[in-house]
Amino acid sequence: GDLNGLAHRLIERFGSFSAVIDAPSEQLLDVDGVGPHAATLLKLLPAAARYYAADKCRDITLDTTEKAIHYFIDLYLGIGEEQVYLTCLDGRSKIISSVMLHRGSINSVEISMRKLALTALNSGAAGVIVAHNHPGGVALPSQEDLATTGKLMQLLSQLGITLIDHIIVADNDAVSLSQTGSIPHKQWPL
Repeated sequence: GDLNGLAHRLIERFGSFSAVIDAPSEQLLDVDGVGPHAATLLKLLPAAARYYAADKCRDITLDTTEKAIHYFIDLYLGIGEEQVYLTCLDGRSKIISSVMLHRGSINSVEISMRKLALTALNSGAAGVIVAHNHPGGVALPSQEDLATTGKLMQLLSQLGITLIDHIIVADNDAVSLSQTGSIPHKQWPL
């Protein structure tokens, strides 16, 4: 069919391309020309974009705060719930693995210190970056975020692993706790 006309109908209905992608499947199906397959494809776009960005960065070195922030902004593209990622780095700041450790509600997530430590140890990480998102919010750390960062830093240092940064992402904005001074000294590069 005419995809140009369908694209215009979708944007007219929802207001923008991102609003189309974020719309519930049921509402997409109400638009003339959108069937179950098209609705499914539209709902898969954010995950496909995240996978593309992560795959493209597989051999990336995160040796600056700016590179890490860019990496995590791409990773959280289109995520509507809080998630915690642990990115393990080797001694040259190259990514060994990036694993989603926890998934929360729209405004909270719990970090399991044990799971985080085991994941870092099992990967052979020299250093790690922890990241989580504030969907629809602001990229400012809460008191709980700061307290958790302190506990993580202490735990990981006892294991011989450096907590390089804790990055909080909100849409296209991010805050690095190493830049704010919440992590005592700059850890870039390892």
